[in-house]
Amino acid sequence: MNLIETAKEWGIRPASLLLHSDPRGKWDEWDFLCVEAHKGVLNERCPHCGMPVWVCRNEDADIGFKIVEDTCFALRELETIDEAKSSKKNYKAPKGAKARPEAYRYSNSEVFTGEMREAYYKAKWEQDNPES
Repeated sequence: MNLIETAKEWGIRPASLLLHSDPRGKWDEWDFLCVEAHKGVLNERCPHCGMPVWVCRNEDADIGFKIVEDTCFALRELETIDEAKSSKKNYKAPKGAKARPEAYRYSNSEVFTGEMREAYYKAKWEQDNPES
């Protein structure tokens, strides 16, 4: 569904991204079908866990759930700094100031590379599929 969201964000016909057609053309049946399908998926999403409701609310005895924790190291660093600042008496952030994480590598090499992305997903796949 990311292509549908991208089309919405860019203000172009959704089917044009899926079918590689002219994005400026007049909306056709495929565009409306894409929007209906996307809306259906969004409407089925549980507001509590984000899964489709037909999975998370299903009472089938064959369906189980495990809790997986993901660590966002950027958020962890931000929370550490925020805790340190809030522990100081009378600390008040300047107006308009908003802390945000910025990634860097200790080796000073580029952070946002295809190789780094590929290595992350490969390791994640191997972790999730240990038998392979």
